Amino acid sequence: MGHSDRPVQDCQHLTVHHEHGSQASYTQDGCRCTWCTSANTVAKRQHRTALAYGTGGGLVDAAPVRKHLKALRAAGVSLQRIVQASGVAQGAVNALVYGAPARNRPPSGQVRTHTAQRLLACDPTTTALPDGSRVTAAGTRRRLQALACAGWSTPALADRTTLTRRTLTRLLTGTANSVTAGTDRTVAALYERLRLAPPPQRTPLQRTLARQTAAAAQTAGWRARTPGTTSTTIPTRPGRRPAGRTPTT
Repeated sequence: MGHSDRPVQDCQHLTVHHEHGSQASYTQDGCRCTWCTSANTVAKRQHRTALAYGTGGGLVDAAPVRKHLKALRAAGVSLQRIVQASGVAQGAVNALVYGAPARNRPPSGQVRTHTAQRLLACDPTTTALPDGSRVTAAGTRRRLQALACAGWSTPALADRTTLTRRTLTRLLTGTANSVTAGTDRTVAALYERLRLAPPPQRTPLQRTLARQTAAAAQTAGWRARTPGTTSTTIPTRPGRRPAGRTPTT
């Protein structure tokens, strides 16, 4: 089946909206477009990898996570903002908070470890910030550098996000001291999607880019983040340089 022959199905749900390019759109809306099919493939691969390494495959008590979400909402953070900041599917968050009343299902009693980690990492200060607010670029830079350590080149990342190659390069090399909260959330979601996925290596050029990117990251002294770890962003005044020195290439 060619790309143009794949059936496209928009979300018809009334209480949630599943974006194209997500596993939720593939599984819950039945969309088989190229982006949704790819997202489902990556999500399954990440899950298998997490099980193999023992990171994120288990279940934990959902009560502390639900309590954290309640605190976030009390601080003025909407569920939609939490979904955007954490990268967790809207359906999973709704099940955790509301359950499924129409099916007489109570809120989730357990949640996957990696889902809990993503939601607990949401900070009420930074998660509630409007997209245009400025935050330190440290967390954004470290996520991108961790992906570079795994061989994810700037062109490959640019193909999977709305950020340009030039912007990604500035963030990687540390020439950007602060970013918008929207960019911070975009990179956080990108990192969660790709952190356990191998970079594209179907063509000789892709394989070369992956090797060169990983080698350059090692030379620069960048570090791959341990699967399951999280970091939060801290609001900063524009022009204020975060502490620490970032290697450049």
